[in-house]
Amino acid sequence: MASILKMNDKELCTFLRTFVKILIMKTVSVTEFRGNIKKYLDIAETEKLVIHRSKGRSFVVIPLEDEDDECLLSNKQKVAIDQALEDVANNKVHSHEDVMEETKKRFPHLFNR
Repeated sequence: MASILKMNDKELCTFLRTFVKILIMKTVSVTEFRGNIKKYLDIAETEKLVIHRSKGRSFVVIPLEDEDDECLLSNKQKVAIDQALEDVANNKVHSHEDVMEETKKRFPHLFNR
């Protein structure tokens, strides 16, 4: 992470916004969460809950309907979807039958059981 003093306004704003969000969220360990799942899912109904792994990444638990659908997809998934939509628009698609025929040729052991 860059030094706060070297951040431009946009970077500083993003950093501060994230920092404040973390400060106001309920944070628990994986062990605590595992032992009291119902309690913490009830808390997650009204506020964001952070589950912190001691030697790993932290995760936020929120109700699915509260999550922006855009955030559920990784950038790699979004790019793949955009490419697929572009392929459809350019008629670069194959029928289900063609795909199944090619798959059976390449992997006959999966179909001869």
